[in-house]
Amino acid sequence: MLATMSRSEAETASRFVCSNEPFRIVEFAKADPPSGQPDTEWYRYVISQGRAAMAGIRQGSRESVIAAVEDIVNRMNERRLGRSGRVHLKMGSNPRTEQASGAKSG
Repeated sequence: MLATMSRSEAETASRFVCSNEPFRIVEFAKADPPSGQPDTEWYRYVISQGRAAMAGIRQGSRESVIAAVEDIVNRMNERRLGRSGRVHLKMGSNPRTEQASGAKSG
C-alpha cells in the first residue's frame, strides 16, 4: 500500500533534501570574543547552502580567518560533489608486478 504525503508534510520534507547549490560565505564580520576568551581579534561568519546556514566564530587576523573559512567552504563543496583533494592516485607500472613476471625495470 502506498501512502501519499499531505502538502504540509511534503513541504516539511523538502526542507531536509540536499540542495544542489554550493556552500558559500554569506556573512563575515568582526565579533566580540566569547566569554572567558582573550580580548583579541574575533570574527563571526555564516556559511550557507540554499536555505540552510551555519554560523561560526574564529580568532585570528582578518586575513587568516577568511583563508580558514574559505578552506572550510572548499572542503565542504568537495565532499558535496563526492571528491576529496587529499588522495592523488598515480597510474603506472608496478615494479613488483614487473619483477614477478620477469620484465626488466629500467
